Amino acid sequence: MLAHFYHSLGGWRPPSLLFVLLLLLQTNDHIFAEGKGGEMAFFNTIPFTENVTHRQHFCDAYSSKQDDWKNALNGLQLNVAIQYGENFDFFKYSTESGINEADPGILPIILDYVADRAGFTWRNSFGVYTSEQREGRNWDDMLTWTTDVYDLSVDKWIKSTARKGAGIAFAESWFDGSFIFVDKTEEIVASKIDLGNWLKPFKIRVWMYIVLTIWCSTIIYTLLEFIGGKQNSRSYRTWFSENGYLTSLLFSEKYMFKPATLATRLFTVSLAFWSWILGSSYTANLASLLVERPFAVETVRNIPDAIREDMSTCIHEGSYSEEYITQEYPEINYFLRYQKEVKDMYKAVNEGSCDLLIGTQQEWVIFEKSDKNPDCNLASVGDPIVARSAGFATKVDPGYKCTGLIHDIFNFYLSEMKDVGLYDEVWEQSIKVAQKESNRKCDESEEESVSQGRRLLTEASDYVARNLQFDDINLEGENEGEDDRLGFTEMAGIFLVHIIGTIIAFIVGLVALWEKRTDEISNSTDLLRNSIPISTMPTVDNVQFSDKVQTQTGALYSLEEEEVNLSDQIKTALSMLDELQDKFNPENLKDPLESSIHSHLSC
Repeated sequence: MLAHFYHSLGGWRPPSLLFVLLLLLQTNDHIFAEGKGGEMAFFNTIPFTENVTHRQHFCDAYSSKQDDWKNALNGLQLNVAIQYGENFDFFKYSTESGINEADPGILPIILDYVADRAGFTWRNSFGVYTSEQREGRNWDDMLTWTTDVYDLSVDKWIKSTARKGAGIAFAESWFDGSFIFVDKTEEIVASKIDLGNWLKPFKIRVWMYIVLTIWCSTIIYTLLEFIGGKQNSRSYRTWFSENGYLTSLLFSEKYMFKPATLATRLFTVSLAFWSWILGSSYTANLASLLVERPFAVETVRNIPDAIREDMSTCIHEGSYSEEYITQEYPEINYFLRYQKEVKDMYKAVNEGSCDLLIGTQQEWVIFEKSDKNPDCNLASVGDPIVARSAGFATKVDPGYKCTGLIHDIFNFYLSEMKDVGLYDEVWEQSIKVAQKESNRKCDESEEESVSQGRRLLTEASDYVARNLQFDDINLEGENEGEDDRLGFTEMAGIFLVHIIGTIIAFIVGLVALWEKRTDEISNSTDLLRNSIPISTMPTVDNVQFSDKVQTQTGALYSLEEEEVNLSDQIKTALSMLDELQDKFNPENLKDPLESSIHSHLSC
């Protein structure tokens, strides 16, 4: 079949073969193996039954094909143990209808690929077990029993040093078993009115510095105008209030100043630049914060955080995760809430009986958009607790039954499956089917792809989102989750620029004032010198000359006053003469005597 076709190509698989393989995987969004399905379990051995084994000897097969060991299982059938049940979606099997033909799950697809490539069969020689059949035992006990009884144990067995030391060999991983935290995201109510939204772009400290800057800038601008003599007959109250209005309005980037001096112009340029940067930052951050988006509440990043926050934590009872966590972090035992099944952990978190859960990365990828996340508010938070992979398991028995041959062959073909990209396709289809069956979509985008069938924490976007660091020190009392707001650390630069500009403007204003005073003194001195004759200026030292100038100035003022008085007296006399002339006019005289007197006076 497919294996013979592949061998005929000399080991090279052209694109057409990948197309054939994909046809075996996808029809109407269902994964299936053509012509397969409905097989019933051949072995009905109850777990933990003693003195029974279905393991076979492979030493002869290995020794006869040492040069072609990859085909040593050709023509044989493997006795395989597989978990099934309501809580295990990777193998769709029922005791009434056998393996699901339309959707067998990802494990039969992987087994079929390796079987076709290596030339063995498994569908007619497998046994099944459920998690309920553990009967109080842990999963280590189930792993040991299945590898003792069957050629291959097919499950998501997490690899560990302790298990390897117990004689278990693990094939190439097919499952990301890294332990992670899953928690609820913060709920955002879109209809809630938030009257303080406009304050969110900046932290409280920044708003305080903005108000202080506006107040101080008003005082400095008024002072610079005072230095420049630009009060313009305004009262101090009116003058200060007008400047305060102009400075406050500048925060909205409305420039209405009319500076008349170099110092005020330099200062308003600095103030305008400060306002422009501040306004741009406010607008950009406000737009970003008003876009409502759910995000993971990063209350925990690791086990110590969970312990410190007194968070109840759900964990899969009897699993390797329980074994590892309780051994490495014994202090968390008080906070653990044991759940029999993985789905019970997710249910507990959704209902609030657990604050968070410890699960595996691969399960979270599947459950994230399934009915295990009904409100789409669960998220992976914090750092990975520990990185682990999981795969099929066999017994280590060199020289006895040579089961290591199965381990080597699965290692090779599973690696090949990943190299050719088929592993990614299988996982992607499996996840899509699981999400479609749950009829629950947390992301309506149909173009989203599942990278390599699993979202590893090394993906850049997920890694950053899960490792957001929030400030441990909360000086202003802001709520956690609001650190998108700009603090004084981010805005200190623009305040510093404005302070420097203010200092420069103030220095320029003082220099201008000094020059003005110097010019006034120089002009006054020149005027006084020009008003006093040089010949009358005594040759004395500076102090005596100053006293003489003051004396001469007083004399000048006295002479001016006397000149005014004399002028008034002259005007009075002239007026009296005019009256006398009118009185003694010849035409007005009535007798010769008056005429003679007038003539005499005229002469």
